[in-house]
Amino acid sequence: MSNQDVKLSFDKSVATEEDVIKLFQKALEAMDAVKGQLETKIANNHGIVSETNQCLLDNLKTLKTRVDVITRQIPQTSEKLTGDMDKVVIQIYKEVKRIEQLIPTLPDLTPLEEKISMVEGKIPTLEKITASKIRDKLETLEDDNRTDVSAIRGAPRMTVSLTAPENPEVGDLWGNL
Repeated sequence: MSNQDVKLSFDKSVATEEDVIKLFQKALEAMDAVKGQLETKIANNHGIVSETNQCLLDNLKTLKTRVDVITRQIPQTSEKLTGDMDKVVIQIYKEVKRIEQLIPTLPDLTPLEEKISMVEGKIPTLEKITASKIRDKLETLEDDNRTDVSAIRGAPRMTVSLTAPENPEVGDLWGNL
């Protein structure tokens, strides 16, 4: 990742190196103007404020020297900060990539989903059970599969004989005497 990429990734509202240099140059120009005005006033009032003037001039020289030193250090400091920021961005990028490698990839679940759908299709659905459906099913049974009357709780026990009754006065099954 280049320095230019790092610079582009930062907020554009932050002052650039050139902006700071221009600011200090304008400050120096303003100080030079003040210095010129002070020198003019000193020349006009030389006898009154000569000591104060000299003190101010010395302070202005010191201030100008300090501004010059700071102005010269700005590019070096800016380069160092840019280099440090590049290192931090690269470290963050590497860490993100490392963490991405730890995230497992999900297997393809399509075959499993197809099997689940197939099994679900084989599960019978329950119909609503009604008395008539039970009766209809029981009527379809044949031979030994038929239900014995003893399987029905509370059903009366009856025996039917197809032989002639012993008492002729009672009659046969069909009501004949």
